[in-house]
Amino acid sequence: MIVQQYNNMAEVKTVSKAKAKELKIQLTLEILGTVFAFIPFLENFTPKIEGLDAILQIVDVANNTALAIQGIISDP
Repeated sequence: MIVQQYNNMAEVKTVSKAKAKELKIQLTLEILGTVFAFIPFLENFTPKIEGLDAILQIVDVANNTALAIQGIISDP
């Protein structure tokens, strides 16, 4: 009976580590999603720098592509 409880405790520890890792990944993705949501609006707040518009457009397209791929992978 004690051995069974010990094995259960080890299993709970493994599951809790996996859940903590999953929550950390989810928090990171939420933070990145929030940051990337404001990238299209940076053009309004930055001074007119030569080539900045093109760079922001490339980053915006890459962001949308990356978030779409991540969404497909996480929820097929």
